[in-house]
Amino acid sequence: MDVRTKSIMDGFPKAKLYHLYIEGIVETESARDDDVVLVTYSEDSNEDGGPHFQRFCFDIGGVRDVAQLHIDALYELDRYVSRLRKKDFE
Repeated sequence: MDVRTKSIMDGFPKAKLYHLYIEGIVETESARDDDVVLVTYSEDSNEDGGPHFQRFCFDIGGVRDVAQLHIDALYELDRYVSRLRKKDFE
């Protein structure tokens, strides 16, 4: 896997491009300028035996937003658990 900016896609013109959203994956024609691009390949999945490439793009801001929700939930859980005492379980 290779993680780069949009310019990496020029090297793989035949590879399909997918955009990753929170709701799922959608095939798309192009990536936005601020998208992060992942290029994956497998040597044995192409019909002619050559490498098979796929491209995925996503907005890193969306990843950060989702991660922040999970981080906030973990902090809330930590605050809750830290207030528990042994007598709470008896």
